[in-house]
Amino acid sequence: MPEEPRLVVTGATGKVGGSIASLLAGRGIAQTLFVRDAARAPGLPGAEVVVADFRDPGSVRAALRPGDRIFMVSVHEAVEQRIAAHRSFITAAAEVGVGLVAYLSIVNPSPTAAFHHGRSHYATEQMLLESGLPYAFLRMNLFLDDLPLWFDPDGVCRGPGGDGRVSLISREDTAAVSAGVLVGPGYEGEALDLTGEESHSLGELAALCSEILERPFGYEPGTREAWIASRLAAGVPEWDANIGIGSYEALLAGEFDVTSDVVRRVTGTPAESARAWVEANPERFARLGTDARHARKERG
Repeated sequence: MPEEPRLVVTGATGKVGGSIASLLAGRGIAQTLFVRDAARAPGLPGAEVVVADFRDPGSVRAALRPGDRIFMVSVHEAVEQRIAAHRSFITAAAEVGVGLVAYLSIVNPSPTAAFHHGRSHYATEQMLLESGLPYAFLRMNLFLDDLPLWFDPDGVCRGPGGDGRVSLISREDTAAVSAGVLVGPGYEGEALDLTGEESHSLGELAALCSEILERPFGYEPGTREAWIASRLAAGVPEWDANIGIGSYEALLAGEFDVTSDVVRRVTGTPAESARAWVEANPERFARLGTDARHARKERG
């Protein structure tokens, strides 16, 4: 008898993939964790582990089975290296004949996107379309969970994003939608925008944090050159710093000003708002904005 198709979660050692795996395990759903290092795989009930690498098509073919429904997360690499790794994985998956690739993409993917990985996500989506594999594109917006990282220790965001707007989404909501699509059925051939239901400018987000956390947060956009220099000084690789500045350029271009009701549609509950997330996670901001507050107290 043919083997039953499996639910396969790539990137199960990462944040989104790990959250998907935990959600499925919590529902008692059997799954396969596709990882590069078995020692780092989470120990979850009902989960088997397979070891493979996107860049090694032989290992991918050995790890997958015909009909498998796969959550595909992108590799953390520069654009060209990411595209090459994804091509290797998709080619092998097509040779196996998997049943679905639910790919975690980005809103507004394009070959000319200001956000560099908007280009790599576009290229990957095109590969999937050309492969003939059943697919679902999970086009996420930027993560709410990373909001504290937009501010420096003084509680100021200095990235050159102008008045651009973004509809942030939590990793939890991203994982919940991804798990729902993976389990299915009903989403094959769709491109789903995974976003919040309202967008904000960086100034509005700073004001929101100030109000909720009762200490000063601000937005003082600097220059492209100053932001990149600050990242390089912090030890960020040049390719990663360039992708980071691309997120601000994408804000200016309106690429992240996308809202949808996909979270509500797939999970039955609305996407977590920026306000609700900040209220629920004050500890994530614990070291931010305190220097400016203390300075004001000292001045009287």
